[in-house]
Amino acid sequence: MSDYLHQEPDPAELERLWFESDVRRKLQIARDVGRAIAQQSPGVAAEDAETFYTGYKKAIDVVWRMFLED
Repeated sequence: MSDYLHQEPDPAELERLWFESDVRRKLQIARDVGRAIAQQSPGVAAEDAETFYTGYKKAIDVVWRMFLED
């Protein structure tokens, strides 16, 4: 017989993992949308689009750290 004891996962840990996964997915979508807006906005010159996106990405990274850092 095996010495392995089946242990149910901690519901709180599963909820935390789901929350982090959901936040990561939503922040990635926000980054993608930010890049698309920067590239397609008539008010943003093509050479400025990457700069605009970089600033947007930094703001998203701040939110990322607020939610996911211990």
